[in-house]
Amino acid sequence: MYRIFLCILLSAYSLHSVSAQDSSVYTNTQYQSNSAPKTESIRILALSEGMVILQIGRKRYSLRNGESTSTGIKLIKADSEDALLEIDGRQQNYTLSQHIQRGTPSPSHYRFLKKEETKKKMTLYPNSHGAYVTHGFINKKPAEFIIDTGATIVAMSSQTADRLGIDYKNGRQGYASTASGTTKTRSIYIYKIEIGQFVFRGVEAAVIKGRYPEKILLGNTALRHLEMHFKGTALTLIQK
Repeated sequence: MYRIFLCILLSAYSLHSVSAQDSSVYTNTQYQSNSAPKTESIRILALSEGMVILQIGRKRYSLRNGESTSTGIKLIKADSEDALLEIDGRQQNYTLSQHIQRGTPSPSHYRFLKKEETKKKMTLYPNSHGAYVTHGFINKKPAEFIIDTGATIVAMSSQTADRLGIDYKNGRQGYASTASGTTKTRSIYIYKIEIGQFVFRGVEAAVIKGRYPEKILLGNTALRHLEMHFKGTALTLIQK
């Protein structure tokens, strides 16, 4: 039987109660706009080649190139760096976590503060449960992650792995003790994880039988490629 580091499982079961509605994460990117009536707040949550996840008000949309939201925002093209969106007939490139204030079709209603052109980085703030939650992709499929600096490995539930189409049943088998008893685990390698501008390939992960953790734990098999800096409650991830 292969040993699985149990610290990730303790973290998983302490965090499984975090609901999707509490998973909003804010970055330090800001916007300014001139006065415009009936404005609409738009935020880019995740980027990948040919795909973007947007939050418009309280709704989230996953768009591929050429698709539009019900409110008429169209994705022209996207990659891991930025997305070219068409909003009210105007096309412009937007970066991860950039806030867009939609008002009238006039371009004069948009002014943006550009992000610094430095190393790839992302700044996160904790949600109401104290967890750092972010959105991204696993093998091009949308996924939600908890940044877990105490986890030695990326971990997810078998329910999540099934939803993402990950073949884990032939993975190396192990066992772990949880609050509900002993459960089976499978050790696998994920082809690609994308979070913001960060791309991780060939990432070792554990699949835990059952529903928990509800969100994917982004452990040190991915985080070891990043520098992590805390300033107050803000967590900034920087590519090494």
